[in-house]
Amino acid sequence: QNERINRGDEGKILNEFYNLSKICSTAFLFLSGFGHAMYFHRLGDYTMRRLITILFRMNMGATFLCLALDKPYIFYKPCAVHTYFFLLIYSTMRWRRNKNYTKFGLRFKMILLAISIYLSWDCDFGVWTVHSLLFGRSLQSISGAPYGQLWEFYFQGHMHHWAALTGMIFAANQPITSLTLRRLEKLGNPTELLFKGIIAIAITMVLILWISGPFRTSKYIFNATNAYFGVLPMLWYVFMRNLTKQMRSYHSDILKRVGKHSLEIYLLQHHVFLTDESERKLVLVPGYPACNLIVVISLLLLSSMILKTATSVLICMLTRKSNDSVAVWRSVAVVGSLM
Repeated sequence: QNERINRGDEGKILNEFYNLSKICSTAFLFLSGFGHAMYFHRLGDYTMRRLITILFRMNMGATFLCLALDKPYIFYKPCAVHTYFFLLIYSTMRWRRNKNYTKFGLRFKMILLAISIYLSWDCDFGVWTVHSLLFGRSLQSISGAPYGQLWEFYFQGHMHHWAALTGMIFAANQPITSLTLRRLEKLGNPTELLFKGIIAIAITMVLILWISGPFRTSKYIFNATNAYFGVLPMLWYVFMRNLTKQMRSYHSDILKRVGKHSLEIYLLQHHVFLTDESERKLVLVPGYPACNLIVVISLLLLSSMILKTATSVLICMLTRKSNDSVAVWRSVAVVGSLM
C-alpha cells in the first residue's frame, strides 16, 4: 500500500511538471505574439526582408538539423507552431495597415483574427482541412509524430492557439495600460495602494483557482483546456512584475541572455541534453549525476551559442541590409537550391 501511495505521489509530481512545461510553451507563444505585434505597430516594418529574416530565424536551425539528422520538420514542434502564428500576426497587421492607428481599426482586425482562430481550432466546420495542404493527411507514425504530421501539428497548436492573439491584444493595449498605471502612481500612496491592492487580490484569487483546478488535472484534460486558461499565470506575473517603479527598474541579466538563445536551446536539447528520441538522458560522466548534469548543460549552452551565432551570420549574409525584395527573393532561391 505504501508503495502504491509513493507511486501515486510520484505520478502526480511528474504530471504537474508536464503541465508546467506546457505553461512555459504558452508563455513563449504569448511573448512571441506580443513582441511581433509591438514591433509592427511601432515601426511599421512590413518589408520582405523583415518577413524572411524572422522566418529564417525560426526555421533555419531546425531545417539544417532535419537535413543532418534525417528528422521530419514536425519533430521540432515549436518551430512549426510559432511560424504559423507569426504569419497570422504578420498578415493581420499588414492588411490595411493604415487602420492600425485608428481608434477601432486594429481591434476590428483582431476580432476577425479571433473568429478565424475559433473556426479553425475550436469548431468542426471543415476549415481545419486547409492545413492538410501543409502537412498532408497521412496518419503514418514518424519520428516526433506518432499519429502523423497533421495530427501532431493540431495537437501542439491547439494547446496554445489563443496565446499569440492574447499577446497581440496585450501589445495593442499596452500604451493605454502604461498611461493608466503612471497616472495612478501620481495620485499618491493611499489611492495607489488601494487600487493596486484590489487588482492584485482579484487576479491572485483567479490564479489560486487555476492552480487548484485546471493546473492539477491529468495531462489529458490539461492538454484540452490549457489554450483557454494558460495565459492566466502569465498575466498575473506581468502585473506583479510591474507593480512598482522600483520593480520595473530591475531585470534579470541571466534570463535575458538565456532568452536570446531559447530557440537554439530547445532545438539542441533533443540531441545534447537528451538522446534516443528524447527518451533517455545523455551520460558523459557515468556514476556522477551532478557532475554529468553540469557538463551536459555547459555543452548545451555552448552549442546553443555557436548555433545562434552561425544562424545570425547566415541571415545577415542572405538578407543583407536592403529593402530590395528582388535581392531578398534571390537569396531565398539560392538557399532553397542548396537544400
